[in-house]
Amino acid sequence: MVLLSHALEKLHARGIRVVCVTMDEHASNVSMCNQLGCELKGDPREPLQTSFSNPVTGEKVFVMMDACHMLKLARNMLLAYSPTATTTGQINWRTKR
Repeated sequence: MVLLSHALEKLHARGIRVVCVTMDEHASNVSMCNQLGCELKGDPREPLQTSFSNPVTGEKVFVMMDACHMLKLARNMLLAYSPTATTTGQINWRTKR
């Protein structure tokens, strides 16, 4: 959290306006976002809070998980749990590369 706050301060000092931060979904990143005011791992029945207030300007900074990295994680999970049983048989994701 301190590193991101420091980066936001330095960027603001250079006249750069930060509107979004993109990251992978590592537990430390999710924890940092929650400490800054996001709700990324809350109750699944409640809406996500995907922004926090910039500690320098007070403007909203949105948080996005890196889509390419998330697809890679999904692919790795499919490979890790292959073959997968379905109602019509099995899917072996290892052959679907």
